Amino acid sequence: MIDGDTIEIRGERIRLHGVDAPESWRGCEDGDGGTYRCGKEAAYALDSSVAPSRHIRCELVERTRYKRRVSICFRADGREVNRWLVESGNAADWPCCGKAGHLARKVRPAVRGARAVRAKRNASSC
Repeated sequence: MIDGDTIEIRGERIRLHGVDAPESWRGCEDGDGGTYRCGKEAAYALDSSVAPSRHIRCELVERTRYKRRVSICFRADGREVNRWLVESGNAADWPCCGKAGHLARKVRPAVRGARAVRAKRNASSC
């Protein structure tokens, strides 16, 4: 895993379409006046979710202007990784690159207590 919304397969970085997770170094408010390493937590959660699967299948949605793949990825058991990230509260549904987030109207993001990820949406990172 590169971070909470980017994986690497056979040396190629793949940005997960329609989700935004904080960068690994980023901290988030915990709702009690403190902060926690939400970026590191999101990356760890993604790794924990896909590692047992061993086989990940990604469907290309588009390539960025930098030729980076943007994909919807699935574990070997068929579970969509992108959707799981939002449902688990580790990423936000994100309208990437001027397109609606592919999870919009399909999923209501889970809230892990007061620690739901409040990912900054920045279209320039796509």
